[in-house]
Amino acid sequence: MRYFDCTITVRKSQITLKQRLALSDGQVETPDPVTSPLHLDPARRLAVERLHYWLNYTLEKQAQTGGMESPCKQDDLKSIGWLLFDLLLPATDDGDLRGAFREMYVKFVREYENSPEKDLRLRLHLVFDQAAEGFDTLPWEFLYIPELTDANEGFFFAGERTEMVLTRLMPESQLVKNLKPQPEKLRLLIVVVTATDPTTGPVALNEIEGVLKQLNGLEEASRVSVKVLRNPSYDAFAKALEDPDAGPPHVIHYIGHGKEGELALCKDPADPDFDFEREKDPQLRWIEAEQIKALFANHKPRLIFLHACKGAASTSLKSLDSTARKLLAARIPAVVAMQYSISNRDAGMFARSFYESLGGGATLDEAVKVGRLVLGEIYPRRAHPRFGTPVVYLQSREPIVIPLADPALKNAASRVILPVNPPQSGPLNRPSQPAPPAAGSPAAAPPSPASTPPREPAPDGLTD
Repeated sequence: MRYFDCTITVRKSQITLKQRLALSDGQVETPDPVTSPLHLDPARRLAVERLHYWLNYTLEKQAQTGGMESPCKQDDLKSIGWLLFDLLLPATDDGDLRGAFREMYVKFVREYENSPEKDLRLRLHLVFDQAAEGFDTLPWEFLYIPELTDANEGFFFAGERTEMVLTRLMPESQLVKNLKPQPEKLRLLIVVVTATDPTTGPVALNEIEGVLKQLNGLEEASRVSVKVLRNPSYDAFAKALEDPDAGPPHVIHYIGHGKEGELALCKDPADPDFDFEREKDPQLRWIEAEQIKALFANHKPRLIFLHACKGAASTSLKSLDSTARKLLAARIPAVVAMQYSISNRDAGMFARSFYESLGGGATLDEAVKVGRLVLGEIYPRRAHPRFGTPVVYLQSREPIVIPLADPALKNAASRVILPVNPPQSGPLNRPSQPAPPAAGSPAAAPPSPASTPPREPAPDGLTD
């Protein structure tokens, strides 16, 4: 596989764009970096933040009422993505970031079209290093690239095209650099905590069982081994991480609740405050983030997936995202969290596709792309925020395992929906941008003809 790598680093006062382009003739091109002062357009930033808040609010209310329809239109997501594009690559900037990105993109399209095997990927890495406060918390997973000839015919960089990958890349530690994949099964430990207290909100037990059924089905492909740990105490969790028979897990998928600086586990009967009158019910114990990090002192999993229970209080979503950042500081190579409320069905679909790909030897960013494509293809296609809900923080893109050789399983874990053909023109190069939404109208769309329907992707396809 060849890659066009574009890394955009956002610092407190400037943005830098670097490229590394693997050309078809075997040459690697590294154009000079382009740097521009960071121009934070307050109106556009406020518009993104309010739309982000509006999506969070409506999805939370929908989760509480059990609704399944999309809370927005595709143009609403385009509004967010287009505003993000203008914040990241301003139309007028001293270093012409947008021009450099456009030139690289046009070159990528040309190389991709001339590649018979279509073995080329465009990887966009977003690095937030001492970024302006709140800039790194914006929903970059909805980044929308307007087309040069018709801005309304643009596309979402993540979750729409199989040949493009978007990741939030974190500085890589030496420990992470030293991790190398081995030929073995992917070991997945699912930790389920259904204990609640008055601050957590309810738990949809039937939906959690549905997620477990999806993930347990991964063992059918024989490339992933799955172990489920229900309502563990801190000590039981620690013991599962040191299992001498199964081996330490590569991946921990946590389903439960969080709050600021803490993660929910369960009380042990030996704890002095354990209530024996409720001994049949799991009893919640909040564990501080520092103690969670201490669990991984001897063995650091390659990936931790933080999955808030459907119906969880909004603080759980925000706290699990905060916990994800703390785990990165503890040198966990990759952490997944959710930036919006998501149904357990959708989270399970993303996780299953993601883990299937990892078990097949895919790199972490490729596996993320597969999961997003699956969510984006659910009707209505890319008109529901589910495809941009998972936030993946990577310190390493390397595969977690090398798949075990088995001809009968060839590509069994690489199923992926291929929705569209590559674009035919470069990204927008014009000064006009969408106006911020009018007061009382959070669903405002970019300035485009209302009568122009969104482009339909090509028919579904499965590749083996």
